[in-house]
Amino acid sequence: MSMQICINFARHLMTLEYERIHQERAERLWMACGVGNRVTCKLTSSLSFWPHDTKYDLLFLDSEPQIRFQELINFFPNLKEGGYVGIHDLPSSLCQGNVNPDHPEMKSYPYGDLPEQIKEWLRTDKLRMIHFPSPRGLTFFYKTKQGDYKWTT
Repeated sequence: MSMQICINFARHLMTLEYERIHQERAERLWMACGVGNRVTCKLTSSLSFWPHDTKYDLLFLDSEPQIRFQELINFFPNLKEGGYVGIHDLPSSLCQGNVNPDHPEMKSYPYGDLPEQIKEWLRTDKLRMIHFPSPRGLTFFYKTKQGDYKWTT
């Protein structure tokens, strides 16, 4: 199953699925949980989805590893300041030198190098990385907002 979850906490949860079987399964699960009226499940590729003027509080990227960085770049303008992006299965090493411990012989496998745009956001404090060490890795990025505390040394 692959999915991207976009949340606007004030209103609604939206998921993107690129295969009908996953869309149908997700819709059944949301209905069984009693939240089907608060969730929209769209059948589309995350790379072709355009959120228009919608701003999201939270994005969770759990699609194919090789497109997750591009998803972050595509959705970044629609992430609210103070919002979060979670990327599933992203080991911290990929953001700190791009060495995957499962495939040390294959640099950046399967994600690819961290794109320059994301590196720039991290360097300029537009994004802050928060990594949760787990067997498969879970990394969140926080989109900073004016007035955030900045640690200085």
